[in-house]
Amino acid sequence: MRTSDDAAAHLDYLPARGREVLSYGDEVLCAQVPHMAVGSDLIPDAGGTLTRTEDLKPLDFGIALDEAESAHKDWISSPNTGSDVPHWQCYTSPQRVARLRQIFAAANGAPLDATEADLKRTLAAMSKRGLLSWLREWAEGDDPVSAASALRLVCRQRSRLPEVERAKVIPTTDGLRTLQDKNVVFLHQLEGLKIEDGVFVDPAFLSQSGVDKLLRGAGFRALDPLAILNAHLARLSPVSSEEEHAKLWQAAVEVPLPTAQKALAAYSSLVKVPTRDGDWAWPREVIDIDIPVKDVPGVKALDRARCLAGAAHTLGVVHDPVREYPSEDELYFEKYRDWILEDINANQGPGERPVERIELYPGVGPGPFSMLYILRDADAPLQLRAQWTAALVQADNGDWTCDDLDTGMSYNVHWSPVRWAVDNAGIVNSTRGFRPPSKVVAPSLLRYELLLPLLRSGGSQLAAALDLPNELEAVPAEVLREALGADLFNPRIPNAVLLDFILAVSRIAYPDAQPPAIPAKVGQITESRSPSTVYLATTDEQETFLKSRQRPYLRVADEQVSEFVESVGCRRFEDTFAFSILVEGEQDEEPIVDVFPGLRTTYISSRLKNATMTRAVQVVKLVTTEEGVEPQSLEWHLDGLRLIVRNVSDERRLLRFVNEAFELGLTNADLEQVLKVGLDHQLEEERQRAKAAATDAERLDVYFGPDDLREALPKGLWQALKAQGLVDGNTSVAELFLTVYRDDSVEQLAQNFRDRRFPDVPTKWAGSPTTIGWLRKMGFGPEFAGRRNQRQDQEFVVPGAVRLNPLHDFQETISEQLRDVLTRRTPDGGYQKAMVELPTGAGKTRVATETVLRLFTEDHLRGSVLWIAQSQELCEQAVQTASTVWRGLGDERPLTIGRLWDGNTVSQPDTEFSFIVATDAQLRLKIGDAEYEWLSEAAAVFIDEGHRAGDSELYTRILNWLGVAGRGFARPLVGLSATPFKGTSIQATDNLARRFGRHKIKAFEGNAYRELAARGVLARVQHRILEGINVRLEPSEQNDAKTLRRVSPTVLDRIGSDHARMSTLVNHIMSLDSSWPVLVFTPNVLSAQVLAATLRYRGITAAAVSGQTSRRQRRESIKQFKNNEIRVLTNCDLLIQGFDAPGVRALYIARPTFSPNAYIQMAGRGLRGPENGGKDECLIVDMADNFGDVTDLLGYKEYEDLWQEHRS
Repeated sequence: MRTSDDAAAHLDYLPARGREVLSYGDEVLCAQVPHMAVGSDLIPDAGGTLTRTEDLKPLDFGIALDEAESAHKDWISSPNTGSDVPHWQCYTSPQRVARLRQIFAAANGAPLDATEADLKRTLAAMSKRGLLSWLREWAEGDDPVSAASALRLVCRQRSRLPEVERAKVIPTTDGLRTLQDKNVVFLHQLEGLKIEDGVFVDPAFLSQSGVDKLLRGAGFRALDPLAILNAHLARLSPVSSEEEHAKLWQAAVEVPLPTAQKALAAYSSLVKVPTRDGDWAWPREVIDIDIPVKDVPGVKALDRARCLAGAAHTLGVVHDPVREYPSEDELYFEKYRDWILEDINANQGPGERPVERIELYPGVGPGPFSMLYILRDADAPLQLRAQWTAALVQADNGDWTCDDLDTGMSYNVHWSPVRWAVDNAGIVNSTRGFRPPSKVVAPSLLRYELLLPLLRSGGSQLAAALDLPNELEAVPAEVLREALGADLFNPRIPNAVLLDFILAVSRIAYPDAQPPAIPAKVGQITESRSPSTVYLATTDEQETFLKSRQRPYLRVADEQVSEFVESVGCRRFEDTFAFSILVEGEQDEEPIVDVFPGLRTTYISSRLKNATMTRAVQVVKLVTTEEGVEPQSLEWHLDGLRLIVRNVSDERRLLRFVNEAFELGLTNADLEQVLKVGLDHQLEEERQRAKAAATDAERLDVYFGPDDLREALPKGLWQALKAQGLVDGNTSVAELFLTVYRDDSVEQLAQNFRDRRFPDVPTKWAGSPTTIGWLRKMGFGPEFAGRRNQRQDQEFVVPGAVRLNPLHDFQETISEQLRDVLTRRTPDGGYQKAMVELPTGAGKTRVATETVLRLFTEDHLRGSVLWIAQSQELCEQAVQTASTVWRGLGDERPLTIGRLWDGNTVSQPDTEFSFIVATDAQLRLKIGDAEYEWLSEAAAVFIDEGHRAGDSELYTRILNWLGVAGRGFARPLVGLSATPFKGTSIQATDNLARRFGRHKIKAFEGNAYRELAARGVLARVQHRILEGINVRLEPSEQNDAKTLRRVSPTVLDRIGSDHARMSTLVNHIMSLDSSWPVLVFTPNVLSAQVLAATLRYRGITAAAVSGQTSRRQRRESIKQFKNNEIRVLTNCDLLIQGFDAPGVRALYIARPTFSPNAYIQMAGRGLRGPENGGKDECLIVDMADNFGDVTDLLGYKEYEDLWQEHRS
């Protein structure tokens, strides 16, 4: 049964106990067979040889190992272990282990009917290997691989078998150790370094794969840095090599600073420190400063990169001054000794023996004072030198004595070593920078801090230690002369201090002469000047004059003049200059409180009780100088209580003159309050005069006058009317203003009212009670307040029914084709696209809305229909049409209509059907908005004036969002246009056709205008051409005309400003039937305003509307035009689309265009025929301007033949 590949295969065939007895025979065999096997060679040993149980000593059967098979196999393969164990293949399955266990239990006396408890007791008492001994046997020996395997097993079993922590499986320099020895056993031992009582992991064992990681994970660590440091210190001797010191400091760097300092201090006499020159030196010979000192003889600097600086300081490296420093360690002490010896001998009397040998006491003191020389010679930072100077001086007690070694005689030392070094190499920080102490004064001279170098830091204690002068008389003359002769001076020096300083220094530093230079004021600065060039000013007037002429001066009191002239050498003002006042054009005096009534309410009114103001044409001060008399123009001059001012209209400036002249001290806020009181008084007077006026024109004259009103008119209007002879110097500008702006007139002047400082001028003109109240207060009627905006609902439900006129037959044809587009899909499953072509006035909106809404009522379509247009007027036209049609269809179900423009928001409707009308601009803002995702899934999409969508990047974005751009056919897309082409551009027209699937729906194959006019749907056209003007085009403007079919704005402005052209237009309109409503398209806004004003001056009711007209006024003017209250309505491009006025009888296209579709859009405003509520005929008048070789491109020429057919 067993094979060479499986030494224990026969165990699989032995009966063994299971959890349940299968049969009586099974029970008998399981009990008997193990006992029958006792004494037989049945168990394979480690080498695979069958042997008896008594010859084997297995691992305790109570130990359950993970991966038991591989563990036993690795144990047996180790050269460290014995062969008296069962073969590892006995452990390859739980069944084999169970049978092996029963055989060993039977061999050791377990009865036939033994229970599980009996088996455990028997196996516990048998001869076996315990877990710890089994592991130790595995690890103990010369084979590191076996030990590594044992360690891996221990680490795997730690969580299941905690006792493995005590297994000795780690070879060390002190025998086998356990995982519990992690705090006394170290991973690595340093070569050549012996650690007393140190235990290290065997290197061969540690080099095995994964061992280092396992031990570190168990908490083992490398050798403690402090132990390494102590080991290096223990090897140190007075003759230790540089290499030994280098290793010592490398070890010290790894130890915390306090620990390193303590350890090194015990060996301070043996430790050297590294220096920057690459050498080693005893600590007290070395300094530690952050400056290069290699060029300073005899100085060694600490190399911080090779040591622990804080520990080096503990050993004695100099880094800060100390109170007791030995003289013998001072680098400059011998030079100090020589200086003392020289000083003593210099004071010896004639014939006395020179002193040759001396001893200085006490021999220790603050130091090292030599650092002051070292820092000086190394060009150290001034701040560092000042810190050392202050620290040494403040630590010095100055008590040094000198003994003559030959005579025993003692001498008192004048200066201690520290004071000697400070005098020669020290500096301190002063208010004038870093200086030697001999050039600095005590901080008690604070009065002169902006003139003298005061000690900045260290305070009175350092000043006393340095014996700095604390009185001006004690300051060295050299320092005073330097201060007085400086080039520039701080402008913040108080004048009194400056004057006292000049006099004192002149007396102290120049007792027998005058100073060569003194500080003097020149303009806004104070600089050094020769005294003979400095003038003495005793009054404000003199000072102002000298300052304005950039003359050097000092402001002095009268009693100081003599001393400055005699002691300093300055010049009197009167010796060179003189003043007088000349007044021309003098007017009558006025009490100042009458000129400014607001001054009566101030606290200084009593000071102005008798003060007067005299206005003059000119106030001149005559200044007499060495060169002669110079006139100087003045704003004002005060003569006692009489203020003479140059006549100016700015009351704010006049009030400032009063404030300055009388030194009232009023703040800006006070001045504004004074002006406000006076202004309120003035404005109230104007209001009363305006309210008393008989007409609104007179009121405007009260408030503003003709010049301001003329400035507020449209630019160029007055000149245009003047050129026609309609206005002159006698014309009331106020009446013209009211004619032009009508009910918007006061709103147009709102900013002018604010500029006049009228309070509470309205910011909104929407008929509010506040606005009406302000107007009444100003004398105007409520008609100027505007009307309240009646905001239309964003959404509304349309109820009820109306009677609809039936569609014309051509409209029915369009509707049928449109139904197919909206309901039928293409063969590949997509929806259709199409462009509906119908002339303006033929009912495009009615046909499209009725078709789609009928599909709602017939249940062929449901959901939301999205209607897109370019203007609010077009959108509202679609809303009203859809509302009327739905009511006319009579369906009982509600329809939600949404207005998505002008900042409105529309929520997803709750009704089955909805019609959402949006401007393209508002729709652009909703792209990607999650709240409008429902709208991107509309049942159908319509684009009014669809020709605008051809090359538009905006429409590409919108249609992409809707899934109908390019190759997108997610829903039906329909365009509506009277001109389904893009000018004369073949490419642009092709792009437009491609946008709508190259599918055009039209009612007529021939000329639709001719056919519809014959049916009465469109009006018959009477065509007239008026002679225009010659228009010269610049090359760029010609290029616009030829390539873009565009008339540039500059050209339109030139055409609109031509007076002869305007006269032609006016005269022709005047010749029409007085009952005809007339619509005019002009070249620009100004020409529309000029035309309307001209017609009104000639007795024809007219109004101009443009983008500059308020929305309220536009609506009002259009409403009046439709109601025949206004006969002529002029506009510039505003009413090209979305405007419906069936009653238009004459239409003037005075705005030239090179675009045929733009032309027909304008012409279409007058083409509604009697069948659609319009009139039989419409007069269309074109202006035949001459544009040279591009004249034939004018849009109206495309339709001349058609209009001619209408006439015939």
